[in-house]
Amino acid sequence: MVWCKYLRGVNDTYGIHTGGVTFWNSDTGNALRIKGISEGKHIAAKYSQSDKNEFVCTHFVTNEELEPRYNLNRFVNQRSDVFVPFDVQKETVNLTLEMEYVDYAVEYSRGILPGIDAEAVRELMNTTGRYGVVDNGIVGANGWTTNWKCLHEPFFSQIGMALNDDNYIRNMSLTLDRERDYAMKEDGRVLSRWYNAGEDQIPGTFNYKTGYNEARWGYTIDSQTGYVINAAEQFDLCGDKEWLQSHKVSCEKALDWLIKRDSNGNGIFIIS
Repeated sequence: MVWCKYLRGVNDTYGIHTGGVTFWNSDTGNALRIKGISEGKHIAAKYSQSDKNEFVCTHFVTNEELEPRYNLNRFVNQRSDVFVPFDVQKETVNLTLEMEYVDYAVEYSRGILPGIDAEAVRELMNTTGRYGVVDNGIVGANGWTTNWKCLHEPFFSQIGMALNDDNYIRNMSLTLDRERDYAMKEDGRVLSRWYNAGEDQIPGTFNYKTGYNEARWGYTIDSQTGYVINAAEQFDLCGDKEWLQSHKVSCEKALDWLIKRDSNGNGIFIIS
């Protein structure tokens, strides 16, 4: 998440619903991987720059999934309270934190790339390549510091092939599930944006619970084909036939919505 760059101010905070993280230093090659496990509970984490100019990682274990405090923001400037307050009951809570040293240069090697700086490619994939991962089930273009993503690009699943990270691949499957369930309208239209708030929506299209909406400057039709292409590419990576079958009808609806708008068969889709 490049916190040395993006958490540039005191109390700049990023909060997500996962307990796994890998910290690395590209100069030394040292890395620390932490995996949080708590059976029957929900785990979240936040990353902040403290008032002591320290970078701080905090894990939360709760009975209910923590909700963002400010709209649907996963990232907030100069605020450490990215999540809503939660009650702590008198009970015993078990949390397991698995920690391991990782040889960063070996674990994240992109191999030998003749004529290409393989280390630069590695750093590009582990920074820019992951910037579009906003949270569990929210992967797309733009990124977590802006608190919004677009759905219309066809290469989000392909990024998983380059990253070679099972966590990204699983999250991309979950993302497409959410887009099928929450971003697709009954007629097959795939809403083109996910935002933290409703200021940039076509009036009446923003869902204040899920964040999906239509951008106010116009329809981005590529979200129809983007969803279908990403679903196909995702199957190439996950190989889950049951998951693919669950997207069959929705992919057909997305394409039908588009095809119906080519009234004369000239390949131009008319939106009104």
